[in-house]
Formats: sequence, C-alpha cells, structure tokens
Amino acid sequence: MKAAISGLLFLSVYLPSFCFASDLSQRAAAEKLMMETRIDKMLEKYTLETEEKLKKQLLAVAPKDTDRQIAEKYFDNINKIINRELGWQKIKDEVVAVYADLYTKDELNEMSKFFSSPAGQKFIAKASELNERLISVLRVKMQGCLPEVKKLAGDMEKEMANKNIR
Repeated sequence: MKAAISGLLFLSVYLPSFCFASDLSQRAAAEKLMMETRIDKMLEKYTLETEEKLKKQLLAVAPKDTDRQIAEKYFDNINKIINRELGWQKIKDEVVAVYADLYTKDELNEMSKFFSSPAGQKFIAKASELNERLISVLRVKMQGCLPEVKKLAGDMEKEMANKNIR
C-alpha cells in the first residue's frame, strides 16, 4: 500500500512536468512552423487588404469632402484598433496553441521540413495568388448557379407562405 501511495505521489509530482515539457516542445514545433510559413507576413498582408476594403466602404458612404474627412478620421481610429487587436504579437500565442492542439509534434516537424524545402517555399510564395485564383473560380461558378438557387429560394418562400395561409 505504501509503495502504491509513493508511486501515485511520484506520478502526481513528475507527470505534469513531463506533460508540460512535451507541450513546450510541441508549441516550439508549432512556432517553428509559423516562422517557416511566414504566417506573420500573411497576417500583415491580410490586415492591410482588410483595411483597404474597409476604407473604400467608409469613403463610399461619404460623398462630400467634409464627410470624407470625417470618414478618414474614423478610419484611422478603426485601423489602430485592428492593428492593436490583430497584430501578430497579440495573437501569436493563440495561433501557436491552435496548431499545437491540432497537430502532433512529429506532424508539425514534418510540415516544417516541407515548408523549408524549395517546393514548400514556392507553395508559400504562391499561396496568396492561389487563394485569389481559387476564389475567382468559385465566384464564377457561384454566379452560374445563382439564378437556380434564387428560384429555389423563391419557391421555398411561396410554399411557406401557402402553408401559413391554410
């Protein structure tokens, strides 16, 4: 009985530190992958693109020059908030935690190997263009099926309206 209690005591003291060390090495592998994939640069680019879209939207609702000045002032404040809350240093730990949660240390290391290879570097360099082109393909395909989808949505509304009349 004494040996069992001693064993449990040993495990309760040392097992968390083993798990913590494993967690740290997994997080380190996730962080290395983030560096290999240059996710901080991708996030920076995405943030800039989002800011540009937002600026266009804000300026579109401000036709007069005086309104545009007001919109610019608000846009600057919005930018500060976005940069403060979505900056890489602000979200890095959470992003690393997500990767560490989804992938094992070995998987993270294998991905790092790939992304540090010439093919992986090319994938990273072309990822933005790849996404844009795929979105364009999907947008065109969606436009093609939109009339049919709208018709079905209209038919559904009619059927619901008829059901409620009865």
